[in-house]
Amino acid sequence: MEKKDIQNRNDIDQLMRQFYDKLLSDDDMAPIFEKVVAKGLEDHFDILVDFWDNILFFTGAYKNNAMAKHMELNAWFPLKEIHFKKWLDFFNESVMELFEGEKATLAMERAQQIAILMQMKIVGNDSLI
Repeated sequence: MEKKDIQNRNDIDQLMRQFYDKLLSDDDMAPIFEKVVAKGLEDHFDILVDFWDNILFFTGAYKNNAMAKHMELNAWFPLKEIHFKKWLDFFNESVMELFEGEKATLAMERAQQIAILMQMKIVGNDSLI
């Protein structure tokens, strides 16, 4: 069956849910999301969809500072290289399972850039490259 490209917010929502299924099923990753799960994943999915909608379609939907949010997270749960690697691996797996095309490729490229930048600022190196 031929896969379609990421075309809209519904596609991004589907991607985020598949991605989070992987994250929340992983022993290294699930504890990071303890507070998010406690607050409710639906609100978090709305934020994630806004973020990726802006990344892929330049909508301006995301109004927060993702780096600041992850710095706050790191203060509560110190992030390590393994977390960034698994985040990126699970993201790419999710994209490839569901989609193919220009936007799918762009999503994976941007995810790698984001992971490297955040790892450099939080952990202090860029070993994901």
